[in-house]
Amino acid sequence: GGKGDDTLYGGKGNDTVYGGKGDDTIHGGKGDDTLYGGKGNDTVYGGKGDDTIHGGKGDDSLYGGKGNDTIHGGKGDDSLYGGKGNDTIHGGKGDDTIHGGKGDDTLYGGKGNDTIHGGKGDDTIHGGKGDDTLYGGKGDDTIHGGAGNDVIYGDGAPAHHGQESFAAHHEAPAHVDAHVPDMGLFH
Repeated sequence: GGKGDDTLYGGKGNDTVYGGKGDDTIHGGKGDDTLYGGKGNDTVYGGKGDDTIHGGKGDDSLYGGKGNDTIHGGKGDDSLYGGKGNDTIHGGKGDDTIHGGKGDDTLYGGKGNDTIHGGKGDDTIHGGKGDDTLYGGKGDDTIHGGAGNDVIYGDGAPAHHGQESFAAHHEAPAHVDAHVPDMGLFH
């Protein structure tokens, strides 16, 4: 991409695209793409396929799209969206907002005060360090609060629609609030 604010398109194949410096917009297109935002506040769309997306430095917006995607937010306060598929999303450093979408997703907040939404599917959510707000969504979810003062929500459905498993691992003196409108289990 270079130093400027670039708009880059991947195409139909399995592409590798580097945004470089600047506030870039990258479209992976079809195929199993590897996309790097680089420095700057980037917007990256994976498209169809099993994509790997790296945000890099800056406050990035990363969208996996259809497929089983792996998304790394990196440094900055990022907005990360898995889309359809069984996605793995790592927030990294910063106060990130993560949406798993449809599918059985594995979501990691990392460092910072993160907000994580599991979405539809049987998700595994790890808050990490920081004061996180974690939402299971629809499905049988497992939620690990991690260190910090975390707030954990189940899916809000009656117990027969889904049962969440909650784990509160923290260093003293930490505190976990759990708002569980349905059945929840603490480990």
